[in-house]
Amino acid sequence: MDATASNPDAAAGACSALHDRLSALSDSSRASVGAPAVAMSVITSRCGLWQGASGESSPGVALTNGALFRIGSATKTYVAALVLQLAQEGKLSLDDTLDRWSPAYPEAALISIRQLLNHTSGAYNFTDDPTFRRELAAHPGRAFGPGELIGLAAGHPPVFAPGETRDGQPRWAYSNTNYLLLGQIIEATTGARIADEIRTRLLAPLGLEATFFAGEERISEPLAHGYTADNDDITDHYDAGWAWASGAIVASSADLAEWAYGLYGGLTLSGESHVVSAAMRDQMLSGWIPMGPGTAYSLGVMQTDFPTRMIGHRGAFFGYASQITYLPAQKSAIAVVANRDGARPEALVVLAAQIIVNFN
Repeated sequence: MDATASNPDAAAGACSALHDRLSALSDSSRASVGAPAVAMSVITSRCGLWQGASGESSPGVALTNGALFRIGSATKTYVAALVLQLAQEGKLSLDDTLDRWSPAYPEAALISIRQLLNHTSGAYNFTDDPTFRRELAAHPGRAFGPGELIGLAAGHPPVFAPGETRDGQPRWAYSNTNYLLLGQIIEATTGARIADEIRTRLLAPLGLEATFFAGEERISEPLAHGYTADNDDITDHYDAGWAWASGAIVASSADLAEWAYGLYGGLTLSGESHVVSAAMRDQMLSGWIPMGPGTAYSLGVMQTDFPTRMIGHRGAFFGYASQITYLPAQKSAIAVVANRDGARPEALVVLAAQIIVNFN
């Protein structure tokens, strides 16, 4: 029996010890992550929310817990949640095929929503397109529309046939194009902008007020500055709108931890979360497709097995990196954001997870 369960003083002491260990880890985190500034937030079912920030958000300005960072592909977790909500409402099915919305896209009649969500569609990744890369290098502030980028991807042969298998396993290839297509499906199904659907359906119910969809919403607070590996400040160098449904969200680490807690755990700091139904969560967290040793992907979510089972998503955008994670056995969420190209937020997540596993 856990002695702290019936002893409030012991529980408070245990939580204080946990938070002290997380604080010590946070204070020494920048070397392991490789960034000028790092923010981490942790939620445990026994001890609630803890936050830590280290470094400078801009020259001479200390990073605060509420600082905002671009989260890149962790945006895909919100898009996947929207699609699952629409499926549970009967407005679409995960087995619907793309030709219902985009009949002109190559092999649209063979590509299901499920395959877009788990990257088994074979759709070419638009960020690999040479034209896109040249234009972005020459005009980094240029705005690209999702239709334009989907068109670039459609000009390339599929990486493999939709749903193709090899050695008995579905083939898998990460493609940002999948999530641009999902964004278009969401907007066509709801008749609203994806930013509005994310705010109304996901952020407002969870009280997440430090999360914004760049390019479609005004960001209320300044971003922590983002840097290249050579320490060039590129905070406002690139227009984030082109990332759209594949990576446009900006958020604080605390909002990200609460998001992971609500989406994957069905929990909030004060009770239950209903981001998606239990049945849809089961679908989201099953049917794992191997990505590599010890890693797998399902419906907008990654899974790793060290130091315990962890589910979530990594993200990167020029000058920024993020990792959101949920530990099912420990009912705990971890979010780490950093502000340099090539930063390794997952390294700090693993260290924090080890502390939590030992605590539990």
